[in-house]
Formats: sequence, structure tokens, C-alpha cells
Amino acid sequence: MDMKTPVSPKAVEGLNATPFDALGDYVRASINVLDEAGDADAANVLTGTLRSLDKTLWFVEAYRPAEAG
Repeated sequence: MDMKTPVSPKAVEGLNATPFDALGDYVRASINVLDEAGDADAANVLTGTLRSLDKTLWFVEAYRPAEAG
């Protein structure tokens, strides 16, 4: 591993973006429910959580090896 690659490709080979994507969808739906219920504070907490999930998803997708085909 060189200094330009912060993560070993083998470390992310087995990661699947699907669980992160599905959880993000669930959190988005929950934010909408909370907004409709008028609970802005809880929606704000979930918005921060969603940002972290989206960032993690981006990293997983960016570092996964390209699919052959």
C-alpha cells in the first residue's frame, strides 16, 4: 500500500454498498415522517446520521474494484 491509497483494496473487496444504500433509504423515509409530524429536532438528528451514511456509501463505492464487463 502506498501513501496515495489510504485504504487497502483488499479491505473493501468484500464490502457491499447495498446495506448502506438500504439504510440510507430508510433514514430518508424516517426524516420525511418526522418532518410531517412536526418533530424538527429528531429530523435534524437523523439528517446528520444520513450525511454520515452517505459519506460511508461514497467511500465504499469509490474504493471498490471496478466490475469486469
